[in-house]
Amino acid sequence: EGRRGLEVGRDGDRITLRMRGRDRGGDRLVRLGVPAGVEVRVEGEDVDIEASQLASPLRVRVLEGDIRIEGAAGTVEVRTVDGDVDIADVEGRVDASTVEGWVRLARVRGSAYAQTMDGDLILDDVDGEQISATTVDGDVTFDGPLSRGTAVDLVTHDGDVFVTVPREASADVEVSTFDGEFVPSFPVEVGRIQAGQPLRFRLGRGGARLGVQVFDGDIQLRHRSGR
Repeated sequence: EGRRGLEVGRDGDRITLRMRGRDRGGDRLVRLGVPAGVEVRVEGEDVDIEASQLASPLRVRVLEGDIRIEGAAGTVEVRTVDGDVDIADVEGRVDASTVEGWVRLARVRGSAYAQTMDGDLILDDVDGEQISATTVDGDVTFDGPLSRGTAVDLVTHDGDVFVTVPREASADVEVSTFDGEFVPSFPVEVGRIQAGQPLRFRLGRGGARLGVQVFDGDIQLRHRSGR
């Protein structure tokens, strides 16, 4: 920590900070506090990012490193190639992706997008107009209120999908798995079943939309326990 090797520049209302070189000890730490409403952008090659209690938009792009965000108001966009992403307590849109790693979104109030190639996706208490989680090799876990007007799409190629909804949920549901099973923990009434076609049914009176696609894996649907 310190200002050695840290370059600070200003161009109008834009302030840029760059780290140059490396300390003899190897790792370096920079702590930054920003006023509310100031957009923050972070780019790097091999760096871990931690942010908390931000009242401004945040955009992160790193090649290798973990990203952890706790508490934000505004748009959060993060990208890492090799690293895990953990985002919690956000009032705003979240767009998170990695290639080699997992993504966890918790207590998000806003549209949410999570994507990885090799890793699991966990969406816990996420509520927004558009919610999407896509992985190639990993499981998808979703728990949300399915508010009216919400559209949820959960996709994995090689993994299972676990969906938890309130007992009073109202949604039009479409599930499909090529080599797996659909396992609801409560009775559902499906329409006409056709080979190779998704299963479609309605929970309550509808109003939200839930789509689940799996190639090689199972789909489990359950109610929240005690909630």
